[in-house]
Amino acid sequence: MRPTSHLLLSLLLLLSSLPLTAQSPKVAVIITVEELRSDILKELLPTLPEGGLRYLESQGEVFTQVHHPLLRADATASEAIIHTGTLAVANGISERRPYLRNSNGQRALSESAMEDKDYMGYGTPERRSPIALTASTIGDQLKQSTVGSAYVYSVAPNAEEALIAGGQYANGAFWIDDFTGKWTTSTYYKEGLPWYITKSHFARTNEDNRQYYKTTPQVNAEVFHTAKLLLKQSPLGKDGTPDLLTLHFYGGNTLKSTSTSVGEYQTFYREIDRLIAELILTLNQELGKGNYLLAITGNATAKEYLPLRSDQRTFQPERAKALINMYLIAKYERQNWVQEITPSGELFLDRNLVKQNSQLDLHQLQDEVADFLTEFSGIQYAISDYRLRQEALGREHDRAWQTALNKAPHKHRGDVIFGLLPGWSIEDNATLAEGFTPYRMRSVATTFFLLTPATKGVVTDEEIDLRDLSTIISRELDILPPSDTTIPY
Repeated sequence: MRPTSHLLLSLLLLLSSLPLTAQSPKVAVIITVEELRSDILKELLPTLPEGGLRYLESQGEVFTQVHHPLLRADATASEAIIHTGTLAVANGISERRPYLRNSNGQRALSESAMEDKDYMGYGTPERRSPIALTASTIGDQLKQSTVGSAYVYSVAPNAEEALIAGGQYANGAFWIDDFTGKWTTSTYYKEGLPWYITKSHFARTNEDNRQYYKTTPQVNAEVFHTAKLLLKQSPLGKDGTPDLLTLHFYGGNTLKSTSTSVGEYQTFYREIDRLIAELILTLNQELGKGNYLLAITGNATAKEYLPLRSDQRTFQPERAKALINMYLIAKYERQNWVQEITPSGELFLDRNLVKQNSQLDLHQLQDEVADFLTEFSGIQYAISDYRLRQEALGREHDRAWQTALNKAPHKHRGDVIFGLLPGWSIEDNATLAEGFTPYRMRSVATTFFLLTPATKGVVTDEEIDLRDLSTIISRELDILPPSDTTIPY
């Protein structure tokens, strides 16, 4: 348990374990808002209308200081943390497109963390499933506690967040296909793609290219529209068993942005606030006031735009690779020991070369390279995979260490993980070639709203951990949490 949130969480769990209502909520709705920042929301909230987030502030519980356990993580890894209460070493999800090692030790960039060639998509070449999840989710726990009778549906712009939030046992997970721009799902789900979602058409402008569209306010309206169809047409809330609906909204700057714009954030937040107000009205109409749970949280990350290429504070992976190989050649023999240094901060050695040299120890070589890498300008930390595994238990409160450890699950992690000092960027030619403005994600404080029949206008500024949200929500649903919030190794 994190010491900063131990007392607060203990009190919350004590209160939430008491018999608050005569019956469980008909439906729990959990919404993740990507890049919902507490600092910007705090300034904007007093100017919003009464029906959305301000209603939740007056009628529910609000936690304004929810912090990410890692220094950096993308939306996919953060979604897994929210719904499992665990980090990548336990839940298996480190980023949207992780580097994976094959049986020969070679590594390649995957299409998706949720890629699964055993299942086809509906009207899409993408093959996806939630099988990559190695930890239980809130939805999975609800399914198990109701012996499978609860209905669980998930809606998100991207496949990764939809699949993660739904969990292994969801009835359906739906996302917008990158190629067709239409709603799709996986044959993993026996219910397939419901007719009312297939026939749903949402207005889009001709100039919306598909990648850019998913970072516009319009995509949130489309997610809400599909959620509304599920509330009206699906079995959600139609029997006496609690059900779950998870949604994912986008709240950051668009892909076309070149720097952080507070005004652009506020535009997104105002639109999300409008949708939440409409969602509350829909829930009241379909389920009745007091018959549902509504939880809304940010993912505790935000974009940090990188300096221009002309800036001198740029770490160059190819140059570093050449220098490290020169160092190792002088010490051992003429070989290309370093295969690649990625823009995400991983260094991969040629494992086959190491195996062929009986005089070399892989762990020793990892440590040597990590030590040498720390001498480069701009390097904040460089830690060998061997040390990460050996010293993990004593470093569970070190955010830099945890960030390195959870860069990937053990079998796919690089030989050395490194991070840069603030103000430094890493050269990423692939991103520049695709025409996107380079940025990286960093941790920021986010806000968590919780509305239940028993909550009433409580605002808490004490810091809690993003991992703790799954436990708080699970207790309100009277189910076992997917994690006890300790970190397994």
